[in-house]
Amino acid sequence: MAYVRGQERMVTMLAFTTVRDTLMGPLGWDGVVLGRLPFQATVKPTIVEQGDPKVKIDPLVKNAIGFSEGMMPMDEILQLGDGLQSQTHTFFVDIYGESLSIAKQLAHDVRGCFTDRHGRSVIALPDYAQPGHPVLPGHLVEYTDIVTEFPESLDQRNWAVVKFTALHTFGP
Repeated sequence: MAYVRGQERMVTMLAFTTVRDTLMGPLGWDGVVLGRLPFQATVKPTIVEQGDPKVKIDPLVKNAIGFSEGMMPMDEILQLGDGLQSQTHTFFVDIYGESLSIAKQLAHDVRGCFTDRHGRSVIALPDYAQPGHPVLPGHLVEYTDIVTEFPESLDQRNWAVVKFTALHTFGP
């Protein structure tokens, strides 16, 4: 399987849309499913991809969720044998909740987006460069090393961070 131009960005888009679509869809953080926000939240979450110059968000807006990439993956793609190749991507989801309990619940739900609890731990990679986003044959993304942290600093008591790795494998 040959390298597909933009596949790194497609892995990022898949992770971002998985968070956005799962939280705002079946988990009801948009208020539509239940007719109200879950867990007595009073503000619908705002989800942004950090670094997007078109989107400006005050970092202390209640229930703000910032999605960002870690270091760019190495240009040298790992060979796994039998023509399989692999590349890892690290992502961070920063959450500032209106209260600690809302921050914790959002963090647990974000974590669940990348496990079999709310989403899927292995997902076929869509080709975001094509209309309708068909699946790229032979490209899979597996989410691993999902860690949730709650900073203990008093000025960060409503913060949570979810860090995870996306392992993108592709081959014949």
